[in-house]
Amino acid sequence: MIVAAVASLIFLILSIQALLSIYTWYPPLVAQSWFVYNQAFTGFSFTGFLFGLLAAFFSLTRMSYRWTMLFGVLCTLSAGGAWIISTMIPHSNAVQSFLYYFLPLLTPSLVGTVLIFPRRAEFKG
Repeated sequence: MIVAAVASLIFLILSIQALLSIYTWYPPLVAQSWFVYNQAFTGFSFTGFLFGLLAAFFSLTRMSYRWTMLFGVLCTLSAGGAWIISTMIPHSNAVQSFLYYFLPLLTPSLVGTVLIFPRRAEFKG
C-alpha cells in the first residue's frame, strides 16, 4: 500500500504540473478538451494517494482490519478510475495506457489489498 500511495503521489504531482502548463503546450481548444481529463486524473490520483496512505497506516499499525480493507479497496478503485481516464484521453494508446497507468497505479494497490485480505487475525480490531 505504501508503493501504491507513492505511485499515486508521483502521478498527482505530474498531473498538477500538467494542469498548470496545459495551455502552454496546446492550442486553447485542444487544451480545453484535455483539461477535463487532467482534472479527473488529478482527482483520482489525489484520492488514490490519500486512500493508499490511510490503508498503509492502518495496515502497518494493525489498528483495524475493516478500515485497512476499506481504504485498500478505495485506493484500488481510484487507481482503476485513473486508468480508465487514461484510456479515454484523445489519441490514447492501449499499450501506453497499460504500461504507464495500469501497471504503476492499479497493480500495486490491487496486489496490496489482495495480500492484506487473508491477514485478518493479525489486526487488533
